Amino acid sequence: MGEPLAERFVELLDARAQKAVARFADLEPVLSGFLADGRKAWPAVVVDDEDFLAHLARVVNGEPAAAAELTALRGPDLFLAAACARGDTRAIRALEDAYFSEVDQAVARARPPGVQADDVKQLLREKLFVARGGEVPKIAEYSGRGELRRWVRATVTRTVLNLASRGPKEATVEDEVLSELPGGDLDPELEHLKQLYRAEFKAIFPEALATLAADERTLLRQRYVDGLTIDQLDSVYGQHRSTVARRLAKAETSLMRAVREKLMGKLKINQRELSSLVRLIRSQIEVSLKQAFK
Repeated sequence: MGEPLAERFVELLDARAQKAVARFADLEPVLSGFLADGRKAWPAVVVDDEDFLAHLARVVNGEPAAAAELTALRGPDLFLAAACARGDTRAIRALEDAYFSEVDQAVARARPPGVQADDVKQLLREKLFVARGGEVPKIAEYSGRGELRRWVRATVTRTVLNLASRGPKEATVEDEVLSELPGGDLDPELEHLKQLYRAEFKAIFPEALATLAADERTLLRQRYVDGLTIDQLDSVYGQHRSTVARRLAKAETSLMRAVREKLMGKLKINQRELSSLVRLIRSQIEVSLKQAFK
């Protein structure tokens, strides 16, 4: 039998947090109760003792009030948050099933133009469950001092309001995208086409992007604008990386097909020029998408 939970937990705390929890004579039953309640509330979610204690210690070290109110923290919600912070797909799915209805309600209330509930959900998956720059994912910031549902609701509301304030950016390109493409690495034919059809491309690219399904636009934005890797997208969507890679390739193909059709309908160019122009756009797709989602 290993060390008591309380001893292992206190070893993970900084000096300030240790002082705050020292007044709890019943720390062992508090911690074992958190684990028992969490496993009862979320039976499909697996979190071992060490991972939960490490998560709780990180919360308490960063939240003096949480340390002072330890016995009042919401153990089952912290248990689920701990699993989600580790990227456990079952936990993420459980949280979404329990709380992502908040997205539909928030979008229905705010009615932000051009914003779909599915787009907001994908943004939330990225925001809550993806770790960036060596930092923990945002779900790890949940302190247990209030209901997890309310915490998610507040995050949803902020996300929807931010999207509403920006407005529908996918349908406009404010800058001349082709004018910003680097010219030094282009062959003379592509450089000529870039200069010749700059204005036409400014109108065509966002129109083509708007024809894609919402989940395709979101995936392209996450990959090329937010810079998520395939492995990070795997965590966001809870799918195997090969599945995510196929979805991304399909979205790129759909975008380039739409661009080609728009070009054919608006420009009087021959097949060779058309192929070259599509090649130019494909080679600069990251720059183009960054401008389109600006």
